[in-house]
This record gives sequence, C-alpha cells and structure tokens, in this order.
Amino acid sequence: MAIRNVHAPPKRQGGWQNKVLARVVLEALGYNPSRHFSKIIAPIFFRVASLDHLCPPSVVLSAVKKSGWPEQQYIIQERNVTHLEAHSTGVREQDIKPVIAFLREHLGLGAGDAGAAA
Repeated sequence: MAIRNVHAPPKRQGGWQNKVLARVVLEALGYNPSRHFSKIIAPIFFRVASLDHLCPPSVVLSAVKKSGWPEQQYIIQERNVTHLEAHSTGVREQDIKPVIAFLREHLGLGAGDAGAAA
C-alpha cells in the first residue's frame, strides 16, 4: 500500500492559534469590576440587553444597587436584544439619542437636538 503525500493544513495568516494560557482562566474568575464602583464619581450610562445570557441585566442591576450610587448618578437603558445582537446591530438612531442626551446633560452642553449630533 502506497503512502499518500498528506499536506499540513495551511498556516493561518498572522500565525494566529486558538490557544490561551491556563492562568487566564484563574484571572478571569477573579475579575469583578464592581469592586471599583466606589471610586467612580462621574455619571454613568448603562445599556443592558434584556435577552443577554452572558451578562444578564439582573447582574448589572444588582451591581448598580450594591454601588450605593444615588439614582441621579446613573441611567440604565434596556434593549430587547441578546448579547451578540447588541454588538452586531450597529449604531441605530433610537439607541444613540439617549446617549447623546445623557452626555449633553452631564457635560453641560444643554438639551439641544440629540438627533442633530448623531
């Protein structure tokens, strides 16, 4: 029986390999940005995806409640999408208007027309 010449798969462009160091898992398990909430004094705009299974809205809402921030310091906008849809739908006017209004208010730019800045 003859041995066929088997070619190695083509090398990925840039040499990328789907590998990660084991220590990254341990570091990720300890990642908790809400530990630093007490240091934040600036107003915050949160956008949550109501169908998000990777970072459910309940996790965000719980962290915000534990922060002790007054309600005037943050805004939470909820979209009826999944985690991936929230990032793949691009910037839509109905999504950006609340962000622009938030920035105008907290940067002292006045109400203005949020649609004009989009």
